[in-house]
Amino acid sequence: WTPTAQVLAPQQAFPRVVTHGPTTYSVTATIGSCTATDQVRVTTVPYPQVAAGGDTTICFETTAQLSGATDGSSFMWLAASSLNNLQVLDPVASPTTTTPYILAAYDNRGCPKPAYDTVVVTVLPAIEAYAGRDTAVVTRQPLQLGAAGGVQYVWTPATGLSQPAIANPVGYYTQAAAAIPYTVYVYNEAGCVDSARVTVKVYDTRPSVFVPNAFTPNGDR
Repeated sequence: WTPTAQVLAPQQAFPRVVTHGPTTYSVTATIGSCTATDQVRVTTVPYPQVAAGGDTTICFETTAQLSGATDGSSFMWLAASSLNNLQVLDPVASPTTTTPYILAAYDNRGCPKPAYDTVVVTVLPAIEAYAGRDTAVVTRQPLQLGAAGGVQYVWTPATGLSQPAIANPVGYYTQAAAAIPYTVYVYNEAGCVDSARVTVKVYDTRPSVFVPNAFTPNGDR
């Protein structure tokens, strides 16, 4: 049999072949000095085309819209317990942790094997927003605030703050206030946001002078 590179046992009458495209195979049979040659054409059936879509990153406790595509006659989502609809190519995924979703596509053109593609939905951890403990300060004295848990921060209101768009602004107050409630919005690298709160009390202290209301000439009191 030829081409011999694709024939697993070219000296056998019924060999198996491995072909990567439509191929014409020739076989030559010999009895004594007599030979005869014949040919057979093998036409390959391509795997169905399939695409599960691009990998994506989502915030904790949010969803992702998948976007699969195929030219096959049928398909199946694997690892699909967190998909809302297995009968469509664009289901909504609600994973609690980072999850790969596999799209398998089948056809009816003669190829019994499916084609696969995978999309990975990365779930970011929950933001642990922190604004510090409630605190107090005296007027005209600086107060260092501090937030944590993310990569970007926005403080509101901006009352008395040096820079409301950083993690650790300095507060400075010229008037007393019973309570200034601050909310800091904490963002991660994907733009997910959570918030935390802290209350600042501002006290106003004035200089005081002690004036005695009685004295003695000898200064013993």
